[in-house]
Amino acid sequence: TKQAGGSDTLGKIELGSVNDVNSDDVPTDPAPDTAYIPQTVSDEDGIESAGNVDDCSEIDSRIHKALSVLVIDDSPAIQKTVRVTLERNGYEVIVAADAIAALSCLNDTRPDLILLDIVLPHMDGYQLCKILKSHGLTRDVPVVMLSGRDGFFDKVRGKLAGAKGCITKPFTATEILNAVEKYAETGNTDLYQ
Repeated sequence: TKQAGGSDTLGKIELGSVNDVNSDDVPTDPAPDTAYIPQTVSDEDGIESAGNVDDCSEIDSRIHKALSVLVIDDSPAIQKTVRVTLERNGYEVIVAADAIAALSCLNDTRPDLILLDIVLPHMDGYQLCKILKSHGLTRDVPVVMLSGRDGFFDKVRGKLAGAKGCITKPFTATEILNAVEKYAETGNTDLYQ
């Protein structure tokens, strides 16, 4: 939609030409969820471009939210290891110690990936995975099982429950990062293939 002053509006983000911007157009104290982003930059010959790569990546990093990962594990050591590893690499991490806490978290947020321990109090990870895969809001969220056993049966059971893959404990930071990058960013890759 076209606004007075020649700028386009998409939600709360105003888009316009840098040449049209003066200090009166950009609020000095914008609302926290509002950003002014120039749409194009004209050089002295009148050729429009999106600006240099550094400017675009800076804008891109401010607009796109960090991918979020819900870690469901009752071990404080595993929770801390995964949280620190992922947060240092730019991911948002939500932690739940059991299925009930996880379901409560999922009422408030929809993560990009779920790392789910198999052995949990109240309900095992297989049962929770089946519940998540049967619910419309979480059906498309990839689930990767965390297992203390490296058995074929555990992997097959996870696959049948709807998990995309399984990581065996103890795991390295690299294994966690590789799995998160693979599943959170694509959502369609299957570790079992």
